[in-house]
Amino acid sequence: MFSVTHRCLRAALVFCALLSQVAAFGQAAPDAAAGPQATPSFDILEFQVEGNSVLSNGAIERAVTPFLGEGKQMAAVEAARVALEKAYQGAGYLTVFVDVPEQRVDAGVVILNVTEGRVARLKVSGSRYFSQGYIREKVPELADGKVPNFNEVQRQLALVNRTEERRVQPIMRAGVVPGTVETELKVDDKLPLAGAVEINNRAAADTKPLRLAASVRYENLFQLDHSIALSFSTAPQDTAESRVLSINYTIPGDDQAAWVGYFVNSDSNVAALGSVNVLGKGKTFGLRYVRPVTGVVADVTHSVSLGVDYKDMKEDTRSGSSVISTPLRYLPFQFAYNGSFDHGAQRLTLLSLQLAVAFRPILLRDVDCPGGTADQFACKRQGGDGGFATLRTDLRHSLPLGSASAGSLDLRMGGQIATGPVPSGEQYTIGGAETVRGYYEAEGAGDRGVLGSVEWRSADLGVRISRWFGDEARTGSGNNAGAGAAWVSQSYALAFVDMARAYIFEPATGQAPHTSLAGAGFGLRVKVRKSVSGEFDLAWPLKPTTATPDRSPRAHVRLAVDF
Repeated sequence: MFSVTHRCLRAALVFCALLSQVAAFGQAAPDAAAGPQATPSFDILEFQVEGNSVLSNGAIERAVTPFLGEGKQMAAVEAARVALEKAYQGAGYLTVFVDVPEQRVDAGVVILNVTEGRVARLKVSGSRYFSQGYIREKVPELADGKVPNFNEVQRQLALVNRTEERRVQPIMRAGVVPGTVETELKVDDKLPLAGAVEINNRAAADTKPLRLAASVRYENLFQLDHSIALSFSTAPQDTAESRVLSINYTIPGDDQAAWVGYFVNSDSNVAALGSVNVLGKGKTFGLRYVRPVTGVVADVTHSVSLGVDYKDMKEDTRSGSSVISTPLRYLPFQFAYNGSFDHGAQRLTLLSLQLAVAFRPILLRDVDCPGGTADQFACKRQGGDGGFATLRTDLRHSLPLGSASAGSLDLRMGGQIATGPVPSGEQYTIGGAETVRGYYEAEGAGDRGVLGSVEWRSADLGVRISRWFGDEARTGSGNNAGAGAAWVSQSYALAFVDMARAYIFEPATGQAPHTSLAGAGFGLRVKVRKSVSGEFDLAWPLKPTTATPDRSPRAHVRLAVDF
């Protein structure tokens, strides 16, 4: 029980209230004879709230205090009841109701009765691949005997529903015992196993053109929502040229955060400049703590990550008949930020920041180097000392061009700054399907770099393509209207201009201090039945390089199947 008192008036008005009741009693008969009885009024000096166990005393006071005072009528009591009930609703207690029981208003005290609808029984149904006990455990706000706060229920359900393979919907109904509710968590799930196969021509210069990649992911290890993902890519025409294996393991937290551990093993054979070949093999072990940042600004989502990588890069430098091993081991600390800013009207901004910092004293060691023993970084790079920092940025903005049929414009700016010479694995690479189209992958690399791109995208062409292939389900016409998804679910054409430049700190003898690339062209994106996607770009290189000496167009092709 909790009482709210009009402290300044109560002592002075109790005596006045008694006098008014005596006067009213003495005048009751004459007033009745004289005409219609006036609406009774009374003093409300205190609200006595009974049955509350979830709302704070301060919240109750703020809700009902405005209705205290002299000469009040039943409308004030009803207004106080409504205000208190709204306070419960606003705090998330949707199963709590307030009523005014029959009573005598003695000494200005009004009783408000609170009925807290508690959960009598929680049932989990429909789950085939996920543990019912785990789902029940992850929504403790709906446990038996609880007065559920639906703000907290919503947060807990968001965590349960963060995997695409499981959707949990709460259903509430009145309990058998009056004043209770029964809750059912209805689960719609599917096997948490997914995979993809992809073939593309994202190859480096002087290697076979095709690349084949496959990945598989399982998202409910040990019935704890742990996920593991494995991926492998290679050059199918000559597997010795490129082999990359990666393993990712994710442990989700109770606050939308997650721990991510990963391992990458790469084995490549890439010809470099002139008669000098660089054979690269390396392993990377990484750990990340990823946490979303919510509730700061509406329509904005943020996430930050902190972590560290251990990189063991093994390279052999071959010149003529001599081979010198130049391994490199270092431990860069990583910080990353990702933000999505929804401006409405189909305008969206994406921002990514990645900071890497390495300290020279960590893993300091000497290695065999041409000309004698030297520090591993100095052997690898002229001017390298193992202490460096890089900041990589990527900013993208999309905006519609007037009417929907005009399409949209996608703008991109990116780059990297560095404190000095960095290992090759930390350099900013340019060229290829994701940076400057029209060139081989990573034709240019530098310690610093800048990238810019302008891309026009047409309106969705899926409707037209579906009509061309006789698929009328998407357009809503014909006998098949509404029968299912269109054969082509999404498609758009595009035209683009890409530009980038990479700079080298302390270039070696004969090495260019910078590399500039620019390309322009057009392309097409197609998605079929949500499982098959294709990309085609035809781009003309505008600046010649050693690997791309002329301006002949280059096609970038990618075909992927998800299952």
